[in-house]
Amino acid sequence: MQPLRLELNYFGPYQKTIVEFADFYANGLFLITGKTGAGKTSIFDGMSYALYGVTSGDDRAGKDMRSNFATIHDVTSVIFTFKYNKETYVIERKPEQVLAKKRATGVTTQTATVTLTVFDENGVEIEQLIKQTQVRAKIEELLQLNEQQFSQIIMLPQGDFKRFLMSDSNDKEKILRKLFDTHFYQQIAENVLLRKKEQSKDLGRAQEHLELLAEQLVFSESFDQEQRAGDTLSDHLNFYALQEKEYLRELDELMKQQQNLEQKWEQAQKEVTRLKNRQNLQEKAALNLESKQQLDDQAQEMTLKQETVVRLDKLKASLPLHEEVLNLEQELSQLTDEKQQLEKERLLIEQNLAELKMRKDRLQNEQQLVQQSEDELRQIETVLPLFEEKTELIKQQVTVETSLEKVKQTLETQREQVAKNQAEIARLQKLAEQKEEWQEKNYQLQTQMTAIQQLSVEQTEYHTFTSKLDQLLSKRQQIKEDSVILSEQVKTSLEAFKQTKNQWAKEQIARLSTSLLPDEPCPLCGALDHPNPAHSQSALSLEELQQLEVVLEQDEKNYHLAKEHLALKEQEAQYLEQECQVSSNEKEQRWTLLIQHAQSFFKVGQDTTPDVLIKKTTEQQLQVEKLLTQAETELSACKLASETLEGLKKAQTDLVAQEQILQEEQQELRLKEQQVVTMFENIHKQIPEKWQSIAEVRAEKIQMEAIVLEWKQDFEKTTQQENKAQEQLATVKGRLSALDKQIEQTTSKFAERQEKLLTQLAEQQVTLVEFDAEKTKIAQIEQLKTDYEDYAKAVYATNELAKQLAAELAEQPEGDLALSLEQTEILTTEKTNLQEKVVALKLTVQNNEALVSEIKQKEAKIKTQLEALTELTLLSNVMNGDGQSKLSIERYCLQIYLKKIIAVANQKLLDLSNGRYYLKIRESQGTFKKDTGLEMDIFDGHVGSARGVNTLSGGESFMASLSLALALAEVIQQISGGVRIEAMFIDEGFGSLDEETLEIAMKSLEKIKGDGRLIGLISHVKELQERIPQQLQVMTNQDGTSQVREILEFT
Repeated sequence: MQPLRLELNYFGPYQKTIVEFADFYANGLFLITGKTGAGKTSIFDGMSYALYGVTSGDDRAGKDMRSNFATIHDVTSVIFTFKYNKETYVIERKPEQVLAKKRATGVTTQTATVTLTVFDENGVEIEQLIKQTQVRAKIEELLQLNEQQFSQIIMLPQGDFKRFLMSDSNDKEKILRKLFDTHFYQQIAENVLLRKKEQSKDLGRAQEHLELLAEQLVFSESFDQEQRAGDTLSDHLNFYALQEKEYLRELDELMKQQQNLEQKWEQAQKEVTRLKNRQNLQEKAALNLESKQQLDDQAQEMTLKQETVVRLDKLKASLPLHEEVLNLEQELSQLTDEKQQLEKERLLIEQNLAELKMRKDRLQNEQQLVQQSEDELRQIETVLPLFEEKTELIKQQVTVETSLEKVKQTLETQREQVAKNQAEIARLQKLAEQKEEWQEKNYQLQTQMTAIQQLSVEQTEYHTFTSKLDQLLSKRQQIKEDSVILSEQVKTSLEAFKQTKNQWAKEQIARLSTSLLPDEPCPLCGALDHPNPAHSQSALSLEELQQLEVVLEQDEKNYHLAKEHLALKEQEAQYLEQECQVSSNEKEQRWTLLIQHAQSFFKVGQDTTPDVLIKKTTEQQLQVEKLLTQAETELSACKLASETLEGLKKAQTDLVAQEQILQEEQQELRLKEQQVVTMFENIHKQIPEKWQSIAEVRAEKIQMEAIVLEWKQDFEKTTQQENKAQEQLATVKGRLSALDKQIEQTTSKFAERQEKLLTQLAEQQVTLVEFDAEKTKIAQIEQLKTDYEDYAKAVYATNELAKQLAAELAEQPEGDLALSLEQTEILTTEKTNLQEKVVALKLTVQNNEALVSEIKQKEAKIKTQLEALTELTLLSNVMNGDGQSKLSIERYCLQIYLKKIIAVANQKLLDLSNGRYYLKIRESQGTFKKDTGLEMDIFDGHVGSARGVNTLSGGESFMASLSLALALAEVIQQISGGVRIEAMFIDEGFGSLDEETLEIAMKSLEKIKGDGRLIGLISHVKELQERIPQQLQVMTNQDGTSQVREILEFT
């Protein structure tokens, strides 16, 4: 993937800026320079945002990158062009932003948009995507990289890799974890450790619970507490087994006692039951005797009831006939009442029929008038359409007249507009002719503005250079003062050295003189005769003399050291003197060139001060900016006039054509108006004179229709009512005839049945009045019979029960019930107490057995948990690096990635160091985890051994870190399967290099630029600006915006 072009519109500090990456591919190496905060990083933010919709730092959204100086009329967008294989991709992305409405006042929030257009090698569009998801999928499919990987590959922070080179394994792990996203290994290891801690806590709780269960085992008081105290849970359980045997023996004895007591209690209970039964029999016998006495008292009453039943049975036979006579009498009364009601109804119906006949005769007399109204209606039906057609013609006439008036007004308006347009065309034609003139003027002003801006930059550079020269002069003066002080120190050191040396020499001579022998040569002068040997006044010992030698050596060192410092200071002063001279000459040259450049804009001389020059430059720049704004305004007006002129001419042509159409339309409307007037006159002749308007016709029609409809409805209703009344009269007469026959039959039957009833009552010597009195008692016959039968049964049952109770009492012997109850209660109490002991003992045994069972289950479970915890602890130690190797699973995986990086980096490092150096992972184990697994050494081929990377010099560490940075980019692309990114940018890392190391760095970069990749160095180091001809300079403007300038070669 080759970046070709980047266009930033109101993005970050850029207003409308284009970066042509394609211009730098020829050389392969270029410099990106600019002040801190100028907007160098925003270039890479733009590339990342165009591709992925996020910035390179992934900490700002696209809408946050909208320029602060952008107005509601300025659209923020990023257009990035790159090439892959033979195809060219152009991606344009706009963030969410607030802009002015296009067709109305106010603002609106426009959503984020993206467009990806693909062109073939001939520049023909072959594909276009506009959906966010489609574009993102296409980019990731093409590059096989996410936004984080893309940023890591294209932007290499050199300083970070130098720190990475020197860091320990813990710090390397943090960096590599972020690069290769191995957090999940760390999370797995942490989860395993957390799970181990949780299982350890669970095991502790389970053991505590087990001990608590053991403490809940219940022992009898007869067991010695000390005897059952054991050291282990097993001892506790073994002792409980003995306790359980004791519990079972005790329970067996209690069960036997309970069985004997149960037999005694059952015998006592039987005796109590027998005595209670005998007592019940005695009570029943007494009650039965009372019942027999009561029955004897009811004997006379029952005899009277029996006689009444016999008498009423005889009268009961006449009861149905009596009921029939009463029913016939009631029926005859009802028939008579119904006949009287029907007679009244017949009279009302006959009166209604007479009234209906009179109304019908009146309606038949009015029928001729109704016929006349119907004839009138038919005539109205014929005339009404003519009136409606006449009304419609009046409407058409009004419409035509309105249209004519409207066309007339439109024609007048059109003609006025044509005249106005003609004048406007003449004005715009004049403005359009001035377009080239203003274009030329605008170009000249822009050229002048660029030159003035360059003059301003040169002034800034001159000011910077002057400040540096002042610093040099100040430093030179300081060195001169230091040299004077050092010169005095040299004199003092020399004097001290001479004194110490003289003293030492005297002491040495004196010491030698003591060892001179006659006829032996002197070690100093060689004489054999020693007439006057030297003598020391202090007579130093050998040890003191040795100390004096040490002082002498130190004084000599101090002297030579001060002398060397003085020489260095003198050299530095000489160098600074030369540099100050050169810089002063250069300052004069720069000022001369600056004055010459300024004289092309305004009047200045060599005696002009820098402040005055800056002031005049600023004033000139403001003046040119004002003129440029005016020129741009006039040019925009000319351009607008040219664009408007074409549209106005077309509109003028359209207006003339519309005027012709309106004239034709006016002629057609006049012709139609004449036709409507003719048709109106023809229709008016066909309408009778008695009707002057359609309202009169419609009113008369409504009146006639109401008369006819009312008569028809009244006649029909009267006919229906008459027919219905006749039907009702026939029905009533038929019913009266039937009632007469029914009354006659019922009267005959009533007389017959009444005579028969009287005959029956006479035979029984009972009058009708007496029968009516006794009739109510006949219904009580059954109850009287039942009462007598129940009485007889009760007498019988009482006698039989008395016999039975007497026999049973004779069989039951007498006894003392109170004494038996007392003995039973005593036995019950003993039985209950014994039962409670048995239940309590059984419950204790059951609870203990349940506890023992649960304890054994818990023991088995704890054993399993302990085995699992042991395995989990081993696994956790291995995964978290707590084992013997001190290497966690994540660090093991990162070690594999690091080996891949080092393998690629060594290919480059060997090339950069001419085969001398290569990196390797330290295989030895560190003392702690932090220095194990990811430590690196450098192998030096010149000495044939490896050493720590922290021993590398500045130039060596630069080559190593650069190799690592380049290797990381390649490894990330290999792992992700992404395409080769044929451009990368190395950020800073050069400012701290000395001259020698910078030379090594430049040679290294010269070597790697030849692999077909575009390399951009981001730095503000002056030496790089002087050595790299291809530059992309990011400059800030006074209004807070930034702009870029491409320099392709030194001028």
